[in-house]
Amino acid sequence: MSDGQAKSIDVSIRDIVITLTTAAVISMASFAWSSAQDKTMLVTKLEFLTKQVSKLETKLDELNNNYATKADLKDLDNRVRILEKKS
Repeated sequence: MSDGQAKSIDVSIRDIVITLTTAAVISMASFAWSSAQDKTMLVTKLEFLTKQVSKLETKLDELNNNYATKADLKDLDNRVRILEKKS
């Protein structure tokens, strides 16, 4: 093998290594970009769901505050018993 052929093979090998390295870097960049977009989308959805849960908790608290207390029921029970005695 002559020096010219050896240099040509070295250049070809170097070009192949550079091409493979470039492809790997582009692939990793694409993966990183895709992961960042997915993370952004998930964060947005999580923020939305967190707000929805907060609203639901508020509504549940409002509903829990609207229940009659034992004292209210006792008073109503006494009124019913009085009305039953009158009838």
